[in-house]
This record gives sequence, C-alpha cells and structure tokens, in this order.
Amino acid sequence: MQKQWDPTPHPIRMTAHAPMLASFWIAGFDGTDHVPGGLAAKGLHDIDAYRRRVEADYDGVRDAGVECVRESVGWRSGASDFQSAIVRAQCARRAGLQVVWTLCHAGWPADVDVASPAFVERFRDFAGAAARALAPYAGGCAPVFTPVNEISFLSWALAETSLFGVQRSDLRHRGYEIKQQLVRAALAGCDAILEVHPGARFLHRDATMIVGAPADDHRRDAQFESWDMLVGRLEPQLGGHARYIDAIDVHCHHTGAGRGASPAPSSSSAGLPAGSLPRLLEDVHARYGCPVVVSETNRTGSGRAAWLREFGEEIGEALARGVPLIGASLCRVVERAAWEDPRCWRGRRLWDVLLDGGDDLPRVANSAYEHALRDVKARVAPLLAHSHRR
Repeated sequence: MQKQWDPTPHPIRMTAHAPMLASFWIAGFDGTDHVPGGLAAKGLHDIDAYRRRVEADYDGVRDAGVECVRESVGWRSGASDFQSAIVRAQCARRAGLQVVWTLCHAGWPADVDVASPAFVERFRDFAGAAARALAPYAGGCAPVFTPVNEISFLSWALAETSLFGVQRSDLRHRGYEIKQQLVRAALAGCDAILEVHPGARFLHRDATMIVGAPADDHRRDAQFESWDMLVGRLEPQLGGHARYIDAIDVHCHHTGAGRGASPAPSSSSAGLPAGSLPRLLEDVHARYGCPVVVSETNRTGSGRAAWLREFGEEIGEALARGVPLIGASLCRVVERAAWEDPRCWRGRRLWDVLLDGGDDLPRVANSAYEHALRDVKARVAPLLAHSHRR
C-alpha cells in the first residue's frame, strides 16, 4: 500500500494557561481492558472495599511525593464500566491527584470488530460518554486523555501475534491498515471529548525502540507512523491535525522491543545503550515540536531498582540537553498477573501484591525500589527547576 506523506511541518498546539501535568512523576495504575487468558471479566462485587483499596493506593502515591496517576477507563461493554472509573476519579479528587485517563488500552466490546467502519463510531460514542461521566470530577482543570494506547504496538500485535487471544487470520499482515483504523478511532475520540471539554488535552503514547544501524532506517521511521498520522503528516485523509496532540509519551520498554520489533539483547541493565534514550527524546521533540513524557516498564526482581536509577540518569541527561520533558511515568506501580499469562506474577513494582492476602490484597513495599525512586527524584529535581527557568 502506497503511503501518503505530507512533508509540510505542523506546529503542535501549545497551551500556556496551565501546566499539563500536576507533577513530573506519574504513577501508572493503567491496566489492559481486554480479557486475559480467557478469564471472565470481574465486576465490582463490593464497591466499598474497592473504594478503600483505591484510597489506600492513592494515599501511598501521595506519600511517595507523586501527584499524578495514569488509569484506564476500560472499554468492554459500555457505560457499566464507568462505575470503577468514577470511584477512582472521586478518590483522586479526594487525594488531590490528577488522573491521565486511557480510554482504549487493548480491548473493546465483544460485538465490536476492530476492522469494521462501525469501530470508529462506537469508540467515538464511548469516548464522549466517558468524558461526560468523568466531567464532574475534573475539579476545574483541563482533563488529559490518551484515547487509544500504543497504536503502533497494538496494530502489530493484532496483525502478527496472538498476544490478545487467538489471532484472527483475516487480520494477519494487515498491521498498517489496522494502524490507520486505530488512528481514525483516536481522532474521532478526541473530537467527542472536545465536545464535552473544549479545553481537554491529549497525550498520545506509543512504544519505542532504539535503532542505531543505518540499515534500520525503515524501522526507525516506522516507529513514528502513528504520531505522524495523528498530526496529519502521514495519510492526511485520515483527518489528523496538530490540534490533536498536546504532548507525546515515549514508552520505553526495558527489552528494547517496540513497534513490531523482536526483543533485542540488552547492552545495559536498562536494555538501552547508554545515552540512547536522551537522543530518542531529542528526535521526538525535534520531529513534533511538543513537550515529551517518557514512560518505563520496570525490570523484574532485583534488577528493578538498578533499572530505575539508569532510567533516572537518562532523564537527567535529556533535561540537561534541553528536551522539554514534562513527565516520567512508572508503569506499573502495583503488581498484578501478567495480562498475556494470568498464571504469571512478576516482582517488579513499587508495591507487590501478596498472592495469599485474600480479598484485601495487601501491598508490600519494595524498599530498594523506593530508595531508588527517592534518589532519582532528588537527582532530577534541580534539573527540572532549571528547565522551567529556561
């Protein structure tokens, strides 16, 4: 398929009236909204117990000096899913936390076909309904949304893998078409949200990989495709425009795997060659001219504290280079069963959940990770102050 490319640069919409994020550090509670491993989706059987758990988690976030959380609404069956999101919105407002909402993480209702034209309209309706449901809890601040999470990764996973269940044969090798479809949906979702919140802001997140060899130029360019479509540079007939992106979220996986790339051997404990992440963040900012957020997925076990320290060093270098880095997301802060295999639990978060804790699921802090987070925050804080003065 011939790609349509508009070489004209599009300045990204900038808003100076208020910071986009309440704090530089973001606690990622966001979860996938597909049904993992064939398990039945769990409803809220005890809303009061759920509220107590959320309040405890958010209090822990505040105690860690973080004022922003990332959450997923969950697009599974429609308005019934808003119950848990509303509880979290209420708890966040009580705790004084900002929520960055992801509307479609990796799933949709069973009667929605991602490849059908109806997908876009169904998502637009869902996005508008979600925005209206959450509107009373915005607290007068401009809400921040990620309409569709990691479009490039999701399109690759659907077309080339069985990560989200049995692979559909009719989607095989159609990743670029699916990517365009997800971009259409994201843009329609943005429009629906703007009808509710004209001042809403959009943070579009995608996975990235470090590509160094000249022979990999195609892979390097491919990782920008979804963002290029969203701003209208690539496939302008989709309707992309600069107004749909306020900031770009670069999701850095420790394996170096990204948009359809096979996991590569790590050249450092963080999975990234030294200095490569700051260069990538520079490239993203130069390409789109907008603020940047960086997200990390923790290493497992004892390596997670070392990985966080390396991540912090890379953040510091990016800030020193003048990259307008406005946020860093820790994904996730609470452990859960792996979405690709619910039998698998990994120890890699700020808090681990005890498997034998019954309904209360008590959190156990990882002191090494907490100490690393405290050290990294202290390392980054003066650089942030200097960046803001500039």
